[in-house]
Amino acid sequence: LSPKSYLLRNDAGNFTDVTQTMCPQLLEIGMVTTAIWSDIDIDGTPDLILTGEFMPITIFLNKGSEFINETQAAGLSKTSGWWNTLSPGDFDNDGDIDFMAGNLGTNSRFRATIEEPLCIYANDYDKNGSIDPVMCYYVDGVNYIAHTRDELIKQISPMRVRFKTYEDYAKVTFSGAFLPKELEDAQVFRADNFESSYIENLGNGTFAVHSLPNLAQLAPINGIVTLDVNLDGNLDALLVGNNYSGEATIGNHDAGIGLCLLGDGKGGFNPLSLDKSGFFVDGDAKDIKLMKDNNHSLVLVGINSSEMKTFKLRTNN
Repeated sequence: LSPKSYLLRNDAGNFTDVTQTMCPQLLEIGMVTTAIWSDIDIDGTPDLILTGEFMPITIFLNKGSEFINETQAAGLSKTSGWWNTLSPGDFDNDGDIDFMAGNLGTNSRFRATIEEPLCIYANDYDKNGSIDPVMCYYVDGVNYIAHTRDELIKQISPMRVRFKTYEDYAKVTFSGAFLPKELEDAQVFRADNFESSYIENLGNGTFAVHSLPNLAQLAPINGIVTLDVNLDGNLDALLVGNNYSGEATIGNHDAGIGLCLLGDGKGGFNPLSLDKSGFFVDGDAKDIKLMKDNNHSLVLVGINSSEMKTFKLRTNN
């Protein structure tokens, strides 16, 4: 169901597909939304860190002739979420590279935990030759279909017979809506965590996941840049997000107005108020970049259906 991903080697300007020989797992790794290079094991070679929708934070260590998937060994196999972006940085000043990761956030009707994940069960339920993805999530400990009756019937017409009324549909649980064989044969995608997070490199090949402050959970985070905003020697972060492509029954995720997080140099982050930061980004913000211009630091924010926003960082506290 997911598109393939590839590793291309730059041979003096000509790119060669080396996925099959150097990183075959990458081909079917999932719905990748972001990928970065960073030397997380400090061996002098860049490692590949990526993630995406219904994917964990995934790590491929560079072993020279091949890339090895060390996600489980790193303690990240149960971090599957709706991740949008990754930004590296040494946030705790211990000499290795950590990450800040943008996720859906918690200001949504959807919830996901390891015990109660949000899942998609994909199968050709009506045997018409096309795959029907059905999403489910927990409400008060009970797993329900996420779609309305009309939406489900539009995708899987035989459901009209199973649920003749809206009342019937409202009462049914996810497992009660399908035959056991239908779910057994389905391809399952799960999300265990929707919190935007700080991924701490513990220095022994493993990582710890820490939730960012509540203000970073108000909307999906699509872009993060790391820099020392207040010149105190500790890395800070600027975050942008929102999602204006929600279905009518769900609505947009649009509570984000941009956020500046000041790092304390120990892996902790404190939100800086808007009146102090001057960093205001509303709208469907999709990415953020840091650029240098004549010794000035410029922050550029790309927003769907709107003009790009530019911020100039002051050089004094």
